Amino acid sequence: MNPEEWAISYDGGHRWGVLTSNDAECFNSVLKGARNLPISAMVEFTFRRLVNYFDEMGAQAELDVRNEFQYPRQMQKTIEDGIARANTFKLISYNRPRRVFEVKTSFRHGRGRSTQIVRMNQPTCSCGKYEIRHYPCSHMLAVMSECGDNPFEYVDPVYRLPVYIRVWETKFNPIPHQDYWADPQWTLMPNVLRLRQVKRGRASMSRIPNEMDISDRRLTSRCSECQQTGHDRRTCPARLGR
Repeated sequence: MNPEEWAISYDGGHRWGVLTSNDAECFNSVLKGARNLPISAMVEFTFRRLVNYFDEMGAQAELDVRNEFQYPRQMQKTIEDGIARANTFKLISYNRPRRVFEVKTSFRHGRGRSTQIVRMNQPTCSCGKYEIRHYPCSHMLAVMSECGDNPFEYVDPVYRLPVYIRVWETKFNPIPHQDYWADPQWTLMPNVLRLRQVKRGRASMSRIPNEMDISDRRLTSRCSECQQTGHDRRTCPARLGR
């Protein structure tokens, strides 16, 4: 794949400074419960969850088609929630024909009271969310509501329902019981050169210790020699200084 399709350093600055891993966390939430399982059980668990996930999302997409939606239900809800937030913003028009506005957000849930510049003729917003997400942010929705524009005209075509359906149209084939599997005619053999040697005693630590390695008991226990915390009688400065 081209680096522009997966590397942030080649995306033209659209995601510069965005360090979240939301996609990985979303996929990870689907596979909750697969950790700490044997490898074969982990593979089977992952396969079953993906089959169920694709089946549910595909059924939801088909329902949206029957309801004659142009966009997935989640995208429509996102636009509606953005419009609800935009109704509390204050607008100052600088160039109404070219849709240039200053948007002052309201204080909400400990956030807000910021000022953003919206230029619908480009279209851009100083918050940078439109360049990242490719659908209008709440600041742009406030300007669209003021000017009577249709917000879905600024939603990228990749969010349209036909594209969304193609994401979930992949089908999986059932896996037969292992009694019906063909004999592979081979035997798994361990690599004896990579066997781990079992050593007695506590394993040595290779990383550099820091404050996290100091136990709470050591910080609260008192030295029997000087009654101070942070050390014991063997390492007591008062005793060693004699």
